Formats: sequence, C-alpha cells, structure tokens
Amino acid sequence: ALSLLEQAEKESATYSRRNRMRCRLLQAEAMNKTYLPLDTLTSMDEVLDYYLSHGNRDERMRACYLMGSMYRDRGNSPLALQYYRDAIGEADTTETDCDYAQVSRIYAQMALLFDRQLYPQMELEQWKQAMRYALLAKDTLMYIQCQESISRAYYLLNMEDSVVACTRRGYAAYLKYGRKDWAAATQIVMADYYLKHDSLAKAKQALDEYRNGSGNFYDNGEMKSGFGLYYFYIGEYYEKTSRLDSALFYYRKLLNCSLGDIMKLEGGYKGLMSVYAKMHEADSVVKYAHLFANANDTATLRNSAHEISRTQALYDYSESQRIAIEKSEEARRLWIGLCICFVVL
Repeated sequence: ALSLLEQAEKESATYSRRNRMRCRLLQAEAMNKTYLPLDTLTSMDEVLDYYLSHGNRDERMRACYLMGSMYRDRGNSPLALQYYRDAIGEADTTETDCDYAQVSRIYAQMALLFDRQLYPQMELEQWKQAMRYALLAKDTLMYIQCQESISRAYYLLNMEDSVVACTRRGYAAYLKYGRKDWAAATQIVMADYYLKHDSLAKAKQALDEYRNGSGNFYDNGEMKSGFGLYYFYIGEYYEKTSRLDSALFYYRKLLNCSLGDIMKLEGGYKGLMSVYAKMHEADSVVKYAHLFANANDTATLRNSAHEISRTQALYDYSESQRIAIEKSEEARRLWIGLCICFVVL
C-alpha cells in the first residue's frame, strides 16, 4: 500500500485538492503502520487544515493523530501530546460507530510519550484508557499488549509485584490467543525478576524460552538489533552459577552490540568488573571499574537531563494549553460580535 501511495504522490499535482489530501493522509498512515519515521513529512500542516475544515469527525481524528505522530518522531513531546489530545477530542466516544480501536492506539501513544519522559503516574492513566477502548473495540490483542505494557510504568514506580502480575497475565493471554512469540518475549522481564531473587533454575528457563521463541534472534543465533540486554541477563546467570568464562563471553557480546547505548555499556562494564573480581584479576577489575564509573556518571547526567526535559515538556504543554484556551476565547468573542452585527443588520 505504501509503495502504491508513494507512486500516486508523484502524480498528485493532477488530482483535485480533495483527492490530493486523501492520498497524503493515507500515505502518512501507511508510513506510521510500517514504523517509518514521520519527521520528514512536510505537508501534514496542509492536510490537517484541510480536514479540520472539510473532514468528518473520523478524518479529523486521524489527521490530528498523524500530526501528533509527526511531532513524536521529531522529538517534540509537548506538541505531540497536544495533537493526540486534539485527536481524542474529535472522537465522539458516545456514538456506536466511533473508531474505538484508533482511540485506544492514541492513548497508547500518549502512554509511551509519558514513559519516555519518566512520568509513570500519567503513563498509568493513559494505559488504562487504552485498555478501556481496546475492550470497546473488541480488539483483544491490543488489550493484552496494553495490559502487558502497563508494567513499564509499574517498573518506574518500583512496584515489583505489579510488574510480575502484569507480565504473567500478558504471557497467559498471548498463549491463549496463539501468539507464542509475544508470550516468549515477555520472559525477559521474568528472567530479570528471577535473577534478582536468585531463582536461577527459573531464570534459565525464562531465558531459554525467550531465546527460542521470541523471534528476536537470527537463524545463526545472533540477536537482532535493539534486544542486546539478553546478553546481560544470560551473563548474570552464568556468573551466579560460577561459570565465569561463559559470563565473560556474554558480557563482552553486550559491549559489542551496545552501539553507544550507555545503559548497555554500563551493564557490560559492571558485569566484567564483577566477574574479574571473582577471578581475583586486580588489573582487569581496576580497568573495568574505571569504565563502569565513567558510564555510570554519563548515565546519571543523562537521567538528570531527562528529568529536566520532562519538566520543560510539561511546562511547554501547559503553556500550549494556555494559548489554546486564549485562542478559543478569542474565537468565541469573535462569533458573539458577528452574531450581534447580524442581529443589528
């Protein structure tokens, strides 16, 4: 669909404005569904203006949602939140023909934005709304995904029991509806839990299920990009079972696939430092202690930056809300003035 729409866009100069706007709306939707970033789109302002003037409620909701997704991919969380809320405002959730599935996804996107801003309290609220509308849409898998994803907020709140409960419910539900791969992917969370509580046999079982069933590994056994923390957990398992050579192997693999990810670097250095301490190799302990300390300092600075970013984002969002209210009041006064003029005439 995306390929066809891209071809149609090349010929869109000959289209009527209505068809040109529809083509661009569908193209943005196709890009979003194929996980392509929308930050390169330059025509979304025109598309949104068109549908706000000429579209029905569903089209206005979709246009606002895609505008928010464009700002999401540009890293502008306050504007993304504003347009997501505008999209929710366009949805008439009291009508039976409301697109509840789309509403559910908008709330899920807002939850992920709050997760990025390290604001779990607001994140929880959005996940609950996403689950509510997924049920109304009879979108079972979306409901289960939200149910599992809500554990992200509980993790930030250090509510370990809730994290485990959500993960287990998601695991059972995925199996019930035949998604063994998604069920297996949840086991990385359980592996972390079991390792923290030294339940090593259960940890190994969870790691094996994740490796064999999640689909996050290539046929040659190498992990796909973005899932490298598995190497930290399997390294920790081997370290706790005193198989230190295997632990070193996986901690080094974690460093090799970190690609500048400070959290993975920190985990790899910490693991190597711990293993070499057990092996009584003082030089290596000193080397990785320095590297771990540097990585830890960098992570602390970045977390502080994230906190500042969250505060700024919330301020910016409040400010944009204030401006929106002022414009709404200005428009109301204009309409009152026009009505008075009409009555006088």
